[in-house]
Amino acid sequence: IFRCAFCNHPFQGAKDYDSYMRTPASLSNELRRNYELFGTTRYSLMDDTFNDSIEKLNRLEQAIELAKIPNFEFQCYIKPELLVTKPEMIPQLLQMGLTGGFVGIESLNNVARRAMNKGMNIDKVLNALTELTSTGQVKLNAGFIVGLPGDAIDDMYKTFDFCKDNPKLFR
Repeated sequence: IFRCAFCNHPFQGAKDYDSYMRTPASLSNELRRNYELFGTTRYSLMDDTFNDSIEKLNRLEQAIELAKIPNFEFQCYIKPELLVTKPEMIPQLLQMGLTGGFVGIESLNNVARRAMNKGMNIDKVLNALTELTSTGQVKLNAGFIVGLPGDAIDDMYKTFDFCKDNPKLFR
């Protein structure tokens, strides 16, 4: 539903959730079937941005409750800026069983981030990610782009050092 500067996704900007989101009952039936046939309790959700709305989180949460699967766990793609603007997502994701995620940070340089249409201050984003990972339940992988407009060679080294010095934040 977002318009990232580097994205060429065919459904970029789509806002009609009902045209591409499954109902809680449909999800619940599949989760329950997978559990009964294969014992599946851990999932990797292949959604371009799982946390793009509270509605989407609520739908999966309802499906998990309906399916009554013990120890449900999942990993997904997370837009980290939404954890800042919608901080209520953090406890909900943890409660639902989030154990891992991939976040597109792109750069720790705010000038370069603005060039990528990610204008939110990186410190706010990193604070939200720190809160998400603070319990140790969630491990994150992060994507960065080297050489964005506004980046200098020192930014690459600062990013490397930041990731190396924060092993609890990123795998």
